Amino acid sequence: MKLNEALAEIANLNQEIIKDYKLCEFYEEQSKTISSARYGEEKIDKTPSFKAPFEQWALKKIDKTHEIEKKEKRLSELKEKVVTILEKLNNLDLMLVIIYRNLSFMKYEDIMSKMHLSRSSVYRLHNEAMEKIKEIEIIEN
Repeated sequence: MKLNEALAEIANLNQEIIKDYKLCEFYEEQSKTISSARYGEEKIDKTPSFKAPFEQWALKKIDKTHEIEKKEKRLSELKEKVVTILEKLNNLDLMLVIIYRNLSFMKYEDIMSKMHLSRSSVYRLHNEAMEKIKEIEIIEN
C-alpha cells in the first residue's frame, strides 16, 4: 500500500467512524422510547414476544459499538505507520502539514495560524508533501 492510499483510507475510516457514532446516538434515542400499539395491522404470529421493545435498539447499538472499536483500532495503526514514515522525510514543515491536514483533519486556516504561515505557503507545502509521498510504500504486516 502506498502512503497516499493510506492517507485516503484514514480519511474514509474517520468519516465512517463519525457516521457510526451518529447512528449509535440514534439507536440510543430509540432504545429510550416505548413503542405504542399498532392498530389496524394484522398480526400474523399470535405468540407473545417476551422481548422488551427497546431491546432491538440496544443490541444494534452494541453491535455498532464493536464495529467502531475495530475501525478505531485500524485507524490508530494506520496513523502510527504513516507518522513513522513521515518522520523519515527529514523536513519538519512537510511532516507537520501532512499530520495537521491528513491525520488531524485540520482546516487550512487552522494550519496557517498554528504554523505561522500564509495560505499560499501552506498550500504549497501540502502539495509538495503530497508529491513526495506518492511513491512511498507502507510495509503491511
